[in-house]
Amino acid sequence: MKKSSFLFIGIILFFCTACTQIEQLNPLKKPSAYTAYYESLQSAGLTNSGMGKAWYQAGIRALNDSLRVAPPYRETGYFRAEAPTAHGFSFYLKEGQVCEIDLRVQPDSMRIFLELFEKDMSADTLQWNWLTEIDPQTNQLEFIVDRTGFYQLRLQAELLATGVYELDIGLSPSIGFPVLGGKNHDIGSFWGDPRDGGKRKHKGVDIFAKKGVPVVATGPGTVSRVRTGGLGGKTVWVRDKKFGHQQYFAHLDEQLVSVGQSVAAGDTLGTVGNTGNARTTPPHLHYGIYKHSGAVDPLPFIRKEKNKFSDPNIDFSSLGKQYRVGRRPGNLYKSPYRKGKVIQQLAAHTPVQITGGAEGYYRIVSTGGHRGFIKKRDIVKLDKPIEYFKAKNKMDISFHPDNIDIPVEKIQSGERVAVVGKLNNAQLVRTKSGVLGWVVP
Repeated sequence: MKKSSFLFIGIILFFCTACTQIEQLNPLKKPSAYTAYYESLQSAGLTNSGMGKAWYQAGIRALNDSLRVAPPYRETGYFRAEAPTAHGFSFYLKEGQVCEIDLRVQPDSMRIFLELFEKDMSADTLQWNWLTEIDPQTNQLEFIVDRTGFYQLRLQAELLATGVYELDIGLSPSIGFPVLGGKNHDIGSFWGDPRDGGKRKHKGVDIFAKKGVPVVATGPGTVSRVRTGGLGGKTVWVRDKKFGHQQYFAHLDEQLVSVGQSVAAGDTLGTVGNTGNARTTPPHLHYGIYKHSGAVDPLPFIRKEKNKFSDPNIDFSSLGKQYRVGRRPGNLYKSPYRKGKVIQQLAAHTPVQITGGAEGYYRIVSTGGHRGFIKKRDIVKLDKPIEYFKAKNKMDISFHPDNIDIPVEKIQSGERVAVVGKLNNAQLVRTKSGVLGWVVP
């Protein structure tokens, strides 16, 4: 995969404060790097800190409020030491695909935990089952999908880490293409298409090619049947060594293997033809895959993916910084796409923290704690104030609009104050010295 350059971000140290004991992680049969790291925090006594608890809760939240993306997908994002966070990526995969994940981080020393989960379709409530994790040596993960459904990535940096990441989620076929030199556009009939006037459905794909073009093995296997007759005409069956399923090659002009013969990827099994019930159609290969449970759609197993990753189309210097919604309300989306589902509408001037971006959208966390994607055009910098006011009395500036009892600075009576954001009755202000904080008039 293509490597991209990053802005170098230095590590910021932030000391922890005491808090209540964090709840324990559920044990796994094989402890993941994430679990082992959490146990090391426990041993060091850091899970009793406010930062330790915030780190753990961020990981839980990333699974529960996951945002939807569609591979191939590329996102660039940011982690801040003083604000522990984790990012969730939910996407739909089909049986037979290979999910390929590539992660780049800057600085290289920043440790990142990336785990893959599968949605439990039998559970009454949302539940993700842990599957695997990224290789810490290569920062890559390759996963062969054996069940169609929703999958989830959780991406989280170690405690007190600051840095930039770039994540690619790509797809590839799990086996080779069964017609020599064939392309995706040669597939002219798909799984589920009606047959015999709608009396039955197509249980495979048809790959069109000239008569005599070699039909090849998609991987290592053993020829289990060679037959002539019936709807398929001249057919060959191969038991795939890697997956254990049976592959069905039908309408062949010639059969060039025998029962019991071992084959490797690319070995010729026969040639494209139109035997059987295909005698009135152009030459093509009917290709099917059969498991113990029956036929499955073979397209995801063989479809060649281009994996063209879109330019993030964002301002990289904005990562990790505070912006605000413009003069009009802005929609918060579940996905960074034009037809993405709207989670909610953010009021004008609502401050947001930018944590990443893709496809011309920013991944943000609003001051109210809402997460999602917002269009680049719907947010603005805080450098231009919305309005000004003159303090009638001394006022405390707080770190958060809900923590008005924890002042970070004071505004003197008569001081002219710039308002750069708003949330309900609270105002985000910037003092003459450049301090950002909240006041409630």
